[in-house]
Amino acid sequence: MKKITVIILSIILFFLTVKLLKAETATSSSESIREKVQEKVTQVLSNPKSYIGTITDISSTTIQIRKFLLDGEGKTGEILQISSNQDTVFVSVGKSTKTIKLADIAIGDFIIAMGYKNGNSVLNATRILVTEAMKPSNRISVFAKASKVSKNSLELTSSLNEKLILEPTNLVSVIALVDQKETKIKFSDIETEDSIIAFGIMNNNIFEARKIYVISTTPSASSTPSTPPSAKPTASPKPTISSSPFPTP
Repeated sequence: MKKITVIILSIILFFLTVKLLKAETATSSSESIREKVQEKVTQVLSNPKSYIGTITDISSTTIQIRKFLLDGEGKTGEILQISSNQDTVFVSVGKSTKTIKLADIAIGDFIIAMGYKNGNSVLNATRILVTEAMKPSNRISVFAKASKVSKNSLELTSSLNEKLILEPTNLVSVIALVDQKETKIKFSDIETEDSIIAFGIMNNNIFEARKIYVISTTPSASSTPSTPPSAKPTASPKPTISSSPFPTP
């Protein structure tokens, strides 16, 4: 009887030991995963970030901005929150650079804030630059025909019959593409009906070109095939009659 009791107790102790070991393993695995997740979060939060935009609200420790968008389509960006403290450095960047205080900035100022983002997407700023607002680039490219040519400008007509006035800049580069070769020419060499590809910027509805490629509609002499004259005309052969309804190859 005692032997049976000892055996039963041994079995119970064995299963309890196994259960405890499994629990410890699960706990250890869970703690390992938790540590890895925390490590990832810490790594992300420790990477420096920047918020760029226009100030919409200011409090004693918080600056609210509207995010600047680079698309230049007039869209408004999302609202971003920036926190500052006594260690945050404020710098005004313009014709001269100088250190300022939080009290020196105002709603409507354009800022670039640098720091570390917390879990609530608030940027804890270490440095804030107050500068002029960035402007989207107005560089464009145009493919059109020269419909009117003058000494200092071209009137271009697109495939949709849209009109555009082109004026060259002082440093304009004009290149003719003839027979797949590039040749540098003058702006005055452009002719009516020439197809052009131009690169530049829009300024008050005037396209200021900085580089122009001219695709001439007039073929060059070298590209025009010539037929050498024959010494004397040759008689054409007499036609033969075929019994087939289709010509014999």
